[in-house]
Amino acid sequence: MGRLGPDAMRGPWTREYDKRQVTAYRPERQLWIYETMDYRANRLRVSPHGHIVDVGLAPSGQNQVILIISDRDRDGTADEFAYLTDPQKQVEDFGFMFDLDKNGQFDYIVFNGGPMVSQRPTGKAMYWMNYHWIDSNGDGRIDIVVDNDIDRDSDSLPELGVTAWIYDEDYDGYVDSSEFLGYTASFPIAGDVWQPGRTASLKEEIGDGSDVLMIPRVMGSIEFRRHRDEIPAPPVLEEVTALLASPTPRVDLPSPPPGPSPILEQQVRLKSFSVNVPSDARWELRTRDNGLYMQLTERTGFFNRFARLRSIQVYQYTVPPDHWHLSALEAADDFRMSERIDMLWKGVLKGMYQLRDLRLGRWSVGELNLYYMRYTTEAIESGETLLGDGLLLLLFPQDYEAHHNFYMFHFADICDVDICGKPSVDLALARAVIESAQLR
Repeated sequence: MGRLGPDAMRGPWTREYDKRQVTAYRPERQLWIYETMDYRANRLRVSPHGHIVDVGLAPSGQNQVILIISDRDRDGTADEFAYLTDPQKQVEDFGFMFDLDKNGQFDYIVFNGGPMVSQRPTGKAMYWMNYHWIDSNGDGRIDIVVDNDIDRDSDSLPELGVTAWIYDEDYDGYVDSSEFLGYTASFPIAGDVWQPGRTASLKEEIGDGSDVLMIPRVMGSIEFRRHRDEIPAPPVLEEVTALLASPTPRVDLPSPPPGPSPILEQQVRLKSFSVNVPSDARWELRTRDNGLYMQLTERTGFFNRFARLRSIQVYQYTVPPDHWHLSALEAADDFRMSERIDMLWKGVLKGMYQLRDLRLGRWSVGELNLYYMRYTTEAIESGETLLGDGLLLLLFPQDYEAHHNFYMFHFADICDVDICGKPSVDLALARAVIESAQLR
């Protein structure tokens, strides 16, 4: 997402901007507010990795894309959104949201447009082109759009400090007026700040022939051409608000009822751990990743027809260095949400299955506290309905902060409903496998 190190926005010049307080949009201070919020967005953009708060789907024409909400500065409040069309590619459609009046509703969004090259007295410099979307009256809809990629003299270089403002003055969703305003400070990608050397402010009406805004994003290209067009702001505010209003349920997983524990006679010893698993000959064992991963699978059926699949996976995961500052809960959230993104991308969006009843929480197994994600799936294969129950468990050892490793346990049960009915992961088996684990 165009990440830089925190030093890119650090220096004595930042003190003024850090002290600024914006509690509401005020027309009489619009350029000062714009400059302040631009600075805040840039600070978030270059900050160390936060953690994912929630994941969902958002419409994109006739299709859907993955919407990711994160807490970039780790203050307990969501502040970043990203639209993901392909998990294997870099995210380009992302931005930052702010609740200026602290009423629980986002009213200011800075959407990333990408890097741009401009000219200043010391030579060319790289800046971020972006769009500011403002809900000035608190009704949950964008009524002001600001663009900083302005080239009035057609020299193919943006004019630093010049912005285009598009207004919906009567809040009916349509453009009523527009103007060029300036001048504001600009923040180069490499840090520092440059203030255009202007003695007089700029205020100039935008003619109907000016193509000011071109917003390429997954929702489609939006172009402002003339007054009475719809206000050029994709429904980011509505989509982010809707996802946060219906968050993924978080509830602790109850322990299995008392009873005899399954007998696990087979011990699997790998480089990073050992666990006891069922010894029935129907279970097939596979290992990989140089002793960091094992999978045990039991498949049943008859007359070439699938009936049931049960699986157990155990894996040692090493947290990447740029995530070492995350707490165990934050690292668990990132991992679980990344797994959810993978399921949405490889399964749901490709029409392989439906993902339902996903929930997060903790599960206590003896003296061990684990983070879990449980979900159900439904798929149609060869006319047969297959239901699945999945349980992902993450175990963080006591020395996690020293070695940044944790262990993933995944249990799955998939059934042809006409043969074995509704599947359900055996919690007693899951508990017995985890209690048997010896971690290295």
